[in-house]
Amino acid sequence: NILVSLEERRKAEEQAKQEQVVAQEDKTDPAPSQEPTEQFVVDTPKPLQVIDFRVWVNDEQKAALRNFLVSNGIRYGSVR
Repeated sequence: NILVSLEERRKAEEQAKQEQVVAQEDKTDPAPSQEPTEQFVVDTPKPLQVIDFRVWVNDEQKAALRNFLVSNGIRYGSVR
């Protein structure tokens, strides 16, 4: 089944990313320094959740919902 294999691949990729983060954390110096350091924000992707729902909307509401999803970078698709 294609969906099952895609889900397994996604889980394997997440696991590999988590192992990489743990490996990088193990390499860091455990003793904190007393000097202030610069902090860099790393934009790491958070795990996605799939939510299936149905809405009853008119054309104007449908366009507004689509614009909201697009402007917030939310991936969407039809449920069959």
